[in-house]
Amino acid sequence: MRLHIVRIIWLGIFSIFLTLPSTSFPAQGPAQGPAQGKKDTVGTVSKLIEEGQFKKAIEQLIVAIRNDPENPDLYLWIGIAYYKTGGDQEAEESFHAALKLNPADARIHYNLGALYFREKKWDQAIASFLHAANLAQDWKAHSYLNIGLIYYKEGRDGEAIDWFQKTLQENPASPTEQMAREMLNLLSPMKQLAKKGTWNVQVSMGREFDSNVFLTSAEQVATGKEDWATAGSFYLNYRLPIHENLFFLSPGYYLSVRWYDSEGRGYNYLLQDLLLTLDSPVLRIHPRLGYSYIYTNLGDKPFLELHQFSFSSQIFKSGENLIKLDGNFSIDNALDHSYNYLSGNEWKISISDTISIYENRGYIYLALAIAGINLSDFKSPAQFSSYSYDAIEPSIQTQFPLVERFHVKGLFSYQRRSYHDEDVWATGRKKRRDERYTAALSLLRRVFKHIEAELKYWTQVNQSNIGADPWDYADRDYRKGIYSLSLKATF
Repeated sequence: MRLHIVRIIWLGIFSIFLTLPSTSFPAQGPAQGPAQGKKDTVGTVSKLIEEGQFKKAIEQLIVAIRNDPENPDLYLWIGIAYYKTGGDQEAEESFHAALKLNPADARIHYNLGALYFREKKWDQAIASFLHAANLAQDWKAHSYLNIGLIYYKEGRDGEAIDWFQKTLQENPASPTEQMAREMLNLLSPMKQLAKKGTWNVQVSMGREFDSNVFLTSAEQVATGKEDWATAGSFYLNYRLPIHENLFFLSPGYYLSVRWYDSEGRGYNYLLQDLLLTLDSPVLRIHPRLGYSYIYTNLGDKPFLELHQFSFSSQIFKSGENLIKLDGNFSIDNALDHSYNYLSGNEWKISISDTISIYENRGYIYLALAIAGINLSDFKSPAQFSSYSYDAIEPSIQTQFPLVERFHVKGLFSYQRRSYHDEDVWATGRKKRRDERYTAALSLLRRVFKHIEAELKYWTQVNQSNIGADPWDYADRDYRKGIYSLSLKATF
């Protein structure tokens, strides 16, 4: 039954894509007022397209464009004709030519979105449909419906439901309303049969460079604080629907390793993480509970284990804003007696606001957190006397598209941590303050049906007002750079 409904909906959506722009909304004449012959040309070719005589329409439009190269309607209609014949490249070039002459025409943006939809260029399709919706009220319902279908196609059911509901809020015509309601019935967690679970697998390999920003090159080499390492990770997750898709239970496993080139085998690092999360994307607050057991090795020896509990809840969502409350608490236990001062507990609570930008293709993330670490004291006349602290952490992060055609994105973030406690040093007592800058550049491409590849460069600089102390260069101030290639599969 579900398969039958989906088939009907998809057949209907491809009918809507180019039937609505070409027949339901009559072509608008050029701004200067065309001659009667030009009006007749648009009427003639639109009728030919409706009758399926696409090649004849294209021939007439080529002649018309040669005589009237500044008429955006002619480029729109030849783009539609090319689309009907499967000439996607010619259709795209024609739609872009029309937009150069009339960028405020919702019909052109909508048809371009239909083309990108067929080519599975989801981000570009969403952007085009949003342009159409923002330019003309009459296009909102159709555009919102198509955006919902894109998210459904990507398996993002929660976001698809939001856009189908937005479609109905626009009081659409009967066919559009019927499709939106069919999709909501299909995705309703209380009416559909439970879906099968979904596997997510991600493998990443890369090279990492780590150095101290206050040491000279000679000092860094002498102390081993400038080094290259090979880093790799593996993540496996199974997302299982329970209680008629009202909740999802997700067990997972994460492995991270780092092999240093010159610091020696004793500095190699291995982390294993067993995860279990329970969330409900269909409830209004989107609650999420998580448990994680982390076990680490430093060299050949056990180093540290953590039991971490976390929660997340959506507080408010309106338009482009999403406000969330997050928190976590962990119990730390040093497995090597040399690091007993790392045993204790940590906690953090944060409130954040995510603002969508560039038609939902980027975001600005603002967060304010309070945090505390209560660990055992470490006594030394030349270093800090305790790892314990309470702190406040404001941060900002933004991600934005750079080259949309190739899914290239940029990211930048700034985080500041102000400590309430003072550390004891040989040079006196200091209240610590850290500042962290992060930048990243990524290229994402789908290489197979279920596999995506991401090439990424990530760099980070951490600066502390204590890090410049001559007695402490190891942990406070550093610069990192990581090149990585990741493969992600969902099935």
